[in-house]
This record gives sequence, structure tokens and C-alpha cells, in this order.
Amino acid sequence: MVELLKNQLGWEVSAVVTLPLPNDPRRSEKIEAAATVHTKEIETLNALGKLGDIGHVRHLENDLMRFLEDHPEPSRNVFIMMRFSDTPQMKQIHDAIVAGLAEHGMNAVRADDRDYTGELWSNIEVYLTGCQYGIAVFEDIELRDFNPNVSLELGYLMGRGKRTLLLKEKRLPKIPSDVVHRLYKEFDGYDIENSIRREVGQWISRDLRLQF
Repeated sequence: MVELLKNQLGWEVSAVVTLPLPNDPRRSEKIEAAATVHTKEIETLNALGKLGDIGHVRHLENDLMRFLEDHPEPSRNVFIMMRFSDTPQMKQIHDAIVAGLAEHGMNAVRADDRDYTGELWSNIEVYLTGCQYGIAVFEDIELRDFNPNVSLELGYLMGRGKRTLLLKEKRLPKIPSDVVHRLYKEFDGYDIENSIRREVGQWISRDLRLQF
């Protein structure tokens, strides 16, 4: 029957419920079990439906569900792309982004917050899929080179059509050539908190026009 609906009628079958025969002595028990399973399937479909098209990461469904348990609203999730470092300035950049987003009801996440898959790139894919927005930071405060991971993750989000904010430290001569055509906002490495929170706030309220 399922194949008939799919192949001949062109219907999309999201879930199938198999009920016991009328004379089955355990009919009530099996119906209850089937209803429980079906309810779980519908909850999963509804949760994953918030992520849009996930055909490219269908193999990560279970991991995405765990991510959504921690961050249930993809429309409020913002993926932070920056150099991972525990130095005071990098921590200040991260904290300023988190605070700026929180002021507007948005949730900042970073790929090192939690390991959902046990593998580096697939774990990043979970985060990139579970976030509707992204913020990429370009700076040379500590190292005089670009972090290739930032460009890779940014390219992934851009390829999925997700809105991103590019933050460039004002003294950085240029940004990577693969994103040089993108609009960016500048922040001041000597006034990190104020300059970043200002740009993040303007991006949310003016560019994205989001209100929560």
C-alpha cells in the first residue's frame, strides 16, 4: 500500500501505523504501543521540520534531535565562527557576541559546546544545520593568518542560503578572498564589548528585522 501511494499516486508518506487484527487477543495492548510509536514519529518529524531541507544530512537525524533538545528553536540559534582560543581578547569577543545576541532573544552556539557525533566534521554539520543564522569573526589579534575553518563553515552556511554577519576587526587589512565580495561590519579590538554588541544588535534589529 505504501509503495502504491508513493509510486502511483505520488503521495509523500511520512509515517505508517500497523494495527493488529480485530480478533487479536492483545489488540488493545498493541494499539497502545503503536500509538506511542506513532506519536514519537510525529514529534520527531515536527522537530526536524523546523530545520527545513535536511536531505543532505539525513544520516544525522538522531544527532540533530539531540541538538534540538538542547537548542529547540533553530530560528533563534546563531552559529559562531571564530578562532578557538582561551586568551582574554578572544574570550571577550565570544562573550560580547553571546551577550549581544541574548539581548535580542537569540541563542549563540559554538561547535565546541558539545560533541553530538564523535566525529569532527559531522558534529560541525549538526551545528550548521541546527542554526538558522551565523556570525563569522575575522581578526589577526593573536595570529597573522586566517583561520580556514571560519571560511569553510561560513561557505557552508552561505551555500544553504542562511543569513550571516561578518565581523572584521577594523585594523585587519583585508578579509579572505573567498568572502571579499560579502558585506561586513567592523569592530574595534580596543573596544571589543561595545563595538561588537552594537553591530550584533543592529544586524538583528535592522538587517534581519527580528523581534522576539
